[in-house]
Amino acid sequence: MIETTTNIFQIISNLNKSCKCLVVTDNVINKLYGNYLKNFPKLVLDFEDDSKDLQSIEKIVFNMKKLNFEKNESVLIGLGNENILNLVGFAASIYLNGIKYYYVPSDLLSMLKSSIEKFNKVNSNDIRNIIGSYNRPEKIIHDFRFIQNLSLDDLSIGMGYILKISLLCSLDLWNYL
Repeated sequence: MIETTTNIFQIISNLNKSCKCLVVTDNVINKLYGNYLKNFPKLVLDFEDDSKDLQSIEKIVFNMKKLNFEKNESVLIGLGNENILNLVGFAASIYLNGIKYYYVPSDLLSMLKSSIEKFNKVNSNDIRNIIGSYNRPEKIIHDFRFIQNLSLDDLSIGMGYILKISLLCSLDLWNYL
């Protein structure tokens, strides 16, 4: 299910009152929005693409265990770019044979890809995207405030993906654009 909002942090706050939550994000998002997340359990990853590996998965799993995550009473929340979302989706799929997780994409490309793709992939032994799982988040929440802070390069990458998908999948959309 895809939702849109202008206040993701209120949604997380409400969710945190009803179940155990862990927000996984990166240092960039934490720098911009960390003050909104100060009352939530969170794991901040110092992130590059080569950090999308099993060591990062272990950090997430360790934090879920430390918070006593349980199968039906816990939600893992990925707040960040495509790499963070892949890590969260994979970690959620292997912890206790699968727990609920939400995606909160923070850039245009991850908003688009998380709405289309259903697999999560991580790197191992310097091989990109070699390990993965097929599963969908319970919710994908788009908060368009994140778009306001994107660089022109990040916006261009997202628009390029829109053009690619429209060309491959929908001539009506391509003609509209």
